[in-house]
Amino acid sequence: MIALGSLAIAALVGDGSLASALEAVQQRCFECHAGSGVKGGLSLDTLDGWRSSVDIADPAGSELLYRLGLPADDPDAMPPQGERLSKAASLSLENWMAKGGDLAPIEDFLNGIAKQRLDRMRFLEAQSKALGASVSEVRAPGNVRAASGLEVSWSHRPSPPTARRVQQLEAVASELVELSFAGTQVTDDVLAVLPKLPALKRVHLERTAVTGRGVAALLERAPALAYLNLHSTSVQADLLDAVPDLQALPTLILFNTPAEVERREHPFAAIAGFQPRRLLVVDRAGTRVALLREVGLDTYEPLWEVAVESDSDPIPYWLGGTQSVETERRKGSDDGHGRVVIQLGPQRFVEYDTRGKAPATNHTKLPASPGRTAQPADRSGPQRLTSGHRVIILTERERPQVVEKNATGEIVWTFTDVKRFPEGFRRVLVIERTP
Repeated sequence: MIALGSLAIAALVGDGSLASALEAVQQRCFECHAGSGVKGGLSLDTLDGWRSSVDIADPAGSELLYRLGLPADDPDAMPPQGERLSKAASLSLENWMAKGGDLAPIEDFLNGIAKQRLDRMRFLEAQSKALGASVSEVRAPGNVRAASGLEVSWSHRPSPPTARRVQQLEAVASELVELSFAGTQVTDDVLAVLPKLPALKRVHLERTAVTGRGVAALLERAPALAYLNLHSTSVQADLLDAVPDLQALPTLILFNTPAEVERREHPFAAIAGFQPRRLLVVDRAGTRVALLREVGLDTYEPLWEVAVESDSDPIPYWLGGTQSVETERRKGSDDGHGRVVIQLGPQRFVEYDTRGKAPATNHTKLPASPGRTAQPADRSGPQRLTSGHRVIILTERERPQVVEKNATGEIVWTFTDVKRFPEGFRRVLVIERTP
């Protein structure tokens, strides 16, 4: 998301009050009404969108001002969540319409945003070329169009993360929130020349040869680090003693390392012979539904994904496989897939076979599932697993998590797949495969 700031907008539109109003619209409305897939068909980042929402003859009755002026508890009020536009901003927009609604300042405002987007794209391309890595924006939780920082990744890139390249991270140090060396030949010596990275929160070092020395160097340079993946690395069993600051990390992945010896057993060890746990997930924007399967600790692969369009909150239901577990095992088709129904309206249900072997089917009510009970991904309360454990969604945090607790309240498993769903979760259903 490109935020011009009130001074920059004022320089473009020549009206301080209108500038402040446009800045407020950009910050609060562009989340849903800019770019592709805008909601309600209203694009406030285009002149046509402004024309369609402005009524010069009746400014107060314009669709834009009408929605902005509705009480917060009205289902048609905009924005539907979060801080409302101030009365001063709405009044500035109404005065602008009353004076004729000249679109020239709006055009200047939108051109300014477009120019900054182009400049930003060129900057990211230049950094990617200099680093030999992919450089992309990380989306803020709950906002698919707003960036909360940058991600730099050398994973699956032909250029190795050399000391010279890593030192050039200084150019993006203030914005860098995620860094991935996963699967590369990065060494302790390369990590030792990292610049100070004050915003860095997540680092992937899985499947590398780094040791505790490299981990200590990383922590010295990343004081805000909250997630570190050391899966399948060369760190030793005394890592937590050698680098005590690791104890304070909210998320530390040590699976398949000597340091894992004294740690809690993998939560799925007891069902190792069955299909791993899967998740049916709706992203917070309500635009994607996906079926994910765990392939390692905090590591998931997508089995299936579909884009959805709905004016209401989409609700997915898991109907299970088309055959019994025993039959799927015998035929070798126990691949984790099954039937999913997504409710997109009061009488609008769309059914999918996640194997992709059948097209979507429309229904006016939830279809029956022989021998099974449809399970909705519901955020209204905790889910109960056959083990007696409870699963809840914690959304009041920077990165929403799915947490499983045992009968005594101890957390035994946490899902935080922000790589795949950076904007967080709206609904999650944990799917168990039982004999």
